[in-house]
Amino acid sequence: MYDTYGGIPQIGCEMSVGLDEAAEFMLGIRYGGVSGDPFYDSLEFEGNDDVSLRAVPITAGFRINAAKNPRFRLYWGACFEATWMEERVPSFNPNSLDPRRTDRGWGKGMRLSLAPEWRSRDQRRALGLSFEWGGSSGEVGAGYHHHEVNMIGIGARLHFTQAL
Repeated sequence: MYDTYGGIPQIGCEMSVGLDEAAEFMLGIRYGGVSGDPFYDSLEFEGNDDVSLRAVPITAGFRINAAKNPRFRLYWGACFEATWMEERVPSFNPNSLDPRRTDRGWGKGMRLSLAPEWRSRDQRRALGLSFEWGGSSGEVGAGYHHHEVNMIGIGARLHFTQAL
């Protein structure tokens, strides 16, 4: 995936429920889309054969606060991730009116995270930076057109938290 797309920017929403003072259960959903070059800029291929990928990762997991300071939290987390993926690729079918085909499928995997978070005095708002490793991988398409889309890698994201 990295050779074709580079990375995939995502926007999302997470919700967590406290289990005790240090542990939380989390649910999250994100959306991302990116386009790329399946031929890695090779001059042997002509035309505009860009591909695109849309992904909707859904996560469920736990995180634990390892810091003792009430204004600073250091979360260690692990979650299961299921990702719906849709990829538009060149068709190469001379009988097709559409020069592209759409392949869909699901990926699954694990994600590990480390997230320092700085909280306001009233503990209702926080700003943090999450570092993640992992992701999901799975097949898209059908028949002999199916192929693997591997979204496993490293990532970083800035997040804002508001207590309800």
